[in-house]
Amino acid sequence: MEYLVYLLVLISSALLFMIIIRGSFWRSGKMQQRINRINELYEENIDIEDRRQLPFKTRIIEPIFEKIRTLVRRATPEGIRFSVGQKLSLADYPYGLTIAGWLGFRFAFSYILPLVFAIFIWFGSFPILVKILWIAIFALICNIFPNVVLNSRISIRKNKISMELPDVLDLLTVSVEAGLGFDGALSKVVEKKRGPLSAEFSKVLNEIQLGKTRREALRSMSNRCQVDDVTVFISSVIQAEKMGVSIGKVLRVQADQMRIKRRQRAQEQAMKAPVKMLLPMVLFIFPSIFVVILGPAFIQIKNSLFGVL
Repeated sequence: MEYLVYLLVLISSALLFMIIIRGSFWRSGKMQQRINRINELYEENIDIEDRRQLPFKTRIIEPIFEKIRTLVRRATPEGIRFSVGQKLSLADYPYGLTIAGWLGFRFAFSYILPLVFAIFIWFGSFPILVKILWIAIFALICNIFPNVVLNSRISIRKNKISMELPDVLDLLTVSVEAGLGFDGALSKVVEKKRGPLSAEFSKVLNEIQLGKTRREALRSMSNRCQVDDVTVFISSVIQAEKMGVSIGKVLRVQADQMRIKRRQRAQEQAMKAPVKMLLPMVLFIFPSIFVVILGPAFIQIKNSLFGVL
């Protein structure tokens, strides 16, 4: 009886071992079949990338920033996003920032940085009124600074476009009068010139190639630039196209007018220079002149009245 029990235990153990081994091989076989099936479908060997081999920036930093951008995008109203998008478009997306990136930067600069500064100042040895004054001033500067930077970039870009427009119109005029069409002349400008205006003309050509009409592409450019001279030029071109007027003549007239406007702006800046120089002269130059001229006179007056010490 004991031998029978031993035999049954031995047989059961052998069967259990075979089931485990067979199950392991069966699972590995099924997995291999699935891999072979995938390779057959895609006709290539698929290498599964190990995320542990990726750089720390790709694994950790970029997903964190992506989640922050998503949260900022969801928390910001649509009207604010639209307004920020317009300003970023006018500034040509400075530093490569998108709408969510700019909102995140502004939030960090306007709230997180003042909070960190307030924590450091609060534990200092300054009087309580001085602490509050410093925190208020720093918070005000941090809230104003992003808008100042963005508006400055917009102003600089508009000035560059206004300065480049007469030369670009001269090149357009020469190209059209040489026999090129208006689109061909724009391509020549994009090829020969570098700057924000040339980049805008490149966008116009791309939009035309994608199916937009020339009028729609030019109006989109006017909305992106929001420069008065560009708006006048685009309106003249669209009107000439509607009326059937020669574009070469229109470009010639526009080039002459833009050159006159540029000269007038330069004269205006030259007339403003004396007024702008007045404040530095009063604060920094006149005091030193007064010291040099009136200093010896004061010394002589003092010596004559009180004697030489």
